[in-house]
Amino acid sequence: MSLPDEAAIKRIIKDNSIRLDNHAGQNFLIDEAVLRSMVELARIQPNDTVVEIGAGFGTLTAELIKRAREVIAVEKDKTLARCLKERFGGQSNFRLVNDDILKFKPDVRPYRIIANIPYQITGKIIRKFVSEEERKPADMLIMVQKEVGERVCARPGQMSLLAIWVQLYSQPAIVMPVSRQSFWPVPKVDSVLLSIAGIKPDPLYPLKDFTAFWRVLRVGFSSPRKQLRNNLVAGLRIPSKEVARALAQAGIAEKARAQELSISDWIALANSPRGRVDP
Repeated sequence: MSLPDEAAIKRIIKDNSIRLDNHAGQNFLIDEAVLRSMVELARIQPNDTVVEIGAGFGTLTAELIKRAREVIAVEKDKTLARCLKERFGGQSNFRLVNDDILKFKPDVRPYRIIANIPYQITGKIIRKFVSEEERKPADMLIMVQKEVGERVCARPGQMSLLAIWVQLYSQPAIVMPVSRQSFWPVPKVDSVLLSIAGIKPDPLYPLKDFTAFWRVLRVGFSSPRKQLRNNLVAGLRIPSKEVARALAQAGIAEKARAQELSISDWIALANSPRGRVDP
């Protein structure tokens, strides 16, 4: 296991006329200890199919190829994709997809996602594969910003839409902190290795009406600093007394804010007759 250092990466960039896109969050892993831990925590099996998002220079790709049955490397940057093809094109278990990951449609099942993903679209990537994609991965082990990892794993009191969507379908956990010094260029924030395990095609909680759940959730978080009651009155366009009764039916405090509720609280609210009032 050998990683290119900062000097080696700069040389590769110069030799291939690569222009780094700061807006895309291109930060390359240069810490061998972190790579080793990531591979160990992934527990890759010989029959695994792994999708890697933003394969970059192929640092992680090389280790995945050694262990998995098939590695599908998705890389949007055309120059980086060409470098990946030149390096791994002769490997029988390597497949390159030169495309935007948000447009990528998996054609295999089951599969896993193991990646150091672009930080600027982290939330979109997680939502796509955990709650929106028809063919969901079995699990994900991804490098994300520390703040995002904490948001995904939040408990009642600090909940967000992202946390609810992920926890509705899976079991997320932060498995390792990663210093910003482990990357080049050095990002402005520290990272964490985030495990999203046991991803299911359907919600892990009993939902009577998914549309009602989504509507109440979206309206509830429309102004997180405001009390939930005020958001529901304005967003669902129903009288304050009706909202108060719906909250009482669900066992939710009248002055509660959206981030204070658990997933079970939201489901109770959406499943209540008044939680399903049309806007």
